[in-house]
Formats: sequence, C-alpha cells, structure tokens
Amino acid sequence: MTELDATPGFRVLALDGGGIRGYYTAILLRRLAAHFAGPAYASDNAPDIGKAFDLVVATSTGAILACTLCAGLPIERIISLYRDRGPAIFPSPSPITWTNLLWSVLHWRKPSADAAALRVALEDEFGGETLGELYRRRGTALTIAATDLDTLRPRTFRTPHVAEHDGSALLADVCMASCAAPILFSPAEIATTGSARASEVLGDGGLWANNPVIVALLEAAAMAGPQQEIQVLSMSTCPSVGRTQRRQDRGHKGLGYWSNGMRLLHNGLDAQSIATAELAQALVRRLRFRARVLRVADPVLQPAEADLLRIDNAAPRAFDVMEDLAVRAARLNIDRANDSSNGELPLLQELFRNPRSPANPGRG
Repeated sequence: MTELDATPGFRVLALDGGGIRGYYTAILLRRLAAHFAGPAYASDNAPDIGKAFDLVVATSTGAILACTLCAGLPIERIISLYRDRGPAIFPSPSPITWTNLLWSVLHWRKPSADAAALRVALEDEFGGETLGELYRRRGTALTIAATDLDTLRPRTFRTPHVAEHDGSALLADVCMASCAAPILFSPAEIATTGSARASEVLGDGGLWANNPVIVALLEAAAMAGPQQEIQVLSMSTCPSVGRTQRRQDRGHKGLGYWSNGMRLLHNGLDAQSIATAELAQALVRRLRFRARVLRVADPVLQPAEADLLRIDNAAPRAFDVMEDLAVRAARLNIDRANDSSNGELPLLQELFRNPRSPANPGRG
C-alpha cells in the first residue's frame, strides 16, 4: 500500500450487528480514537467520532451506535447506554446449553427481549429527531440496513444525501427496525410515506447484511469524488467463534444442538460477518477501484468467553468480558498499525485526525 494522496479520502465507518455486543464495539472504538487522535483526546474533551466520517453505514446494534455517533453524542454516553439499559432490554438471555428447554417454553409465544425498554432508551437519546434533521444539523451521511418482511427484500434507510431518502423517518423507529432480530424482538412496524402500503413490517438488517461493508462500498462509490480514495473502517461485535469449536456435542444435530434456534442465529450472523469481510477485501482487490477496507481485527476467544458473548446476555460478567476483549483488540490493532510493512497506520491516523468536541452533548 502507498501513502495517502494529497486529496482527502472519503471516510466511511461500517458497523456490524450483534445485539448487546455493541458494547464491545463502542469500547474498542473509544480506545482506537484515543490512541490515534493523540494528545487532543482527553476524558473531558473526547473527539467527535461521528464528525470524523463522511458516511456511516450500520446494521442492528451498529445502527444504534451509528445514530448516536452521527448525532454527536459522546462515546462515553453510548457506552453507558449499553451497560445501564442493556439488562432491562435483555431481561431473559438465551440458554447456554441445549438442555435448557424452560427458556423455549417461556418464550414460545413472546419474544425474549423487551422492545418497550429499547424504545424508551432510544427516545431518551434521540427524542423526535428524524434522519433529515440529523443530516441538516450534522452533515454526516447515514445508511441503516433493515429487512422488509413482507417482500423479504433489503430495506435501507438513508439520510437526504441521496434523492430517494427517508428524511422523515425517526431515528428511534429506524433503530427499532434494524434491531428487530428474530426470536429476540417482534417485527417493527412503521408508517410509510409515498407507498401503497400504510406501514412497513421490518426485521433485523442482519438477516442480509450483518456486516454492511459491501453496502458501504456501494454507497461510497456513488458519493465520493472522482479523485477521492474510499477509506472504510469496518468493525465487528467480536464473533463468538469459540462456541463452535467444541467437539463433544457435535454428534447431536437436532434442534437441541442449535439451542432452540439461538445458536443458529448467533452462528448465522457471525458467519455472515466474517464471510462478508473477506468478500469486501476480494472485491476491492479484483475490481481495483480506488478504495481500501480496513477490517479491525478481533482477539481469539476462549470457550468460556465465547459462552458469555451472546447477543442478548447483559449480565455484569458479560460486560466485563467484552471490555477485556476490547482492550485486547485495541492492543492487537495498534500493534498491527505500528508495523510499517502493512500500511494500516496512515489510514488509521487519517480516519481519526483533527478530532473535534461534540457539537451537541446530547439530551438529558
């Protein structure tokens, strides 16, 4: 890789889905920003991370993180949102072992997560702000992935950086739609405008784009100037691959092995994120267009850590593990960046340069 050209790059942040594991992403993002922003980063004057990017593309819990960053909320406030509100949103985490059938009985006809608690948390942060109001106030483009459950087609919500946008959509509604993971939440229903349907029934964007990096590349290719290099920072929620490495129970292939659907959901989302990251890198190499994708590396998990790292586990120990993993991930990525042979340091420095204080410290 070569040094960045004099022309400023078109900077993009792509954020994966993963439920409460968004806490890991927020901690890791804070630590990377603190390191690469340098002396300008202080606890009482944190850089405005949302303003560092021209475009933010996100799915599910990444949508919550994206909207809060784009709204100018301090990263510490976002971290507190996960830790303080998470237990109320996920009061009944899925079982660790396939033998726990009581959880399935309890949630046979109702979701396990509390959508009302999530909506209250979102409305406390965003009030009645819309995508259009956010874009006019802050200027960062935002694209959020959801799924149209009536047509099973992708549904993307966009700020008015494009002609066909969703400027009238409430940030809280967009996040509710993008986060409506099967089993955990009921589908989200929001009113439509300019459509034959009175409302849309929407599900989690992770059903098709848990890692939205290819969506980010396509969106950025339409927005960037002809001489701009597209610079994408792609972040996961730390796939819990350690759970799939156990061999003693692999002879059992029925519903029990898949933890009544939850292990299937976990593995499906994580496998999609990993595969999409590799596809994006191959796409950039083979098409040879002016783009770089930096996928932030995750640490290797121990089986006990992976068991705790479930998308709906908001227990105190799970938060402690996610924080430790984020610290390890930050160290891993800083070490990689300091290796001058891989060319990542200039990109990370560029993405976090010239940090600014949040224009609006949030409501509350």
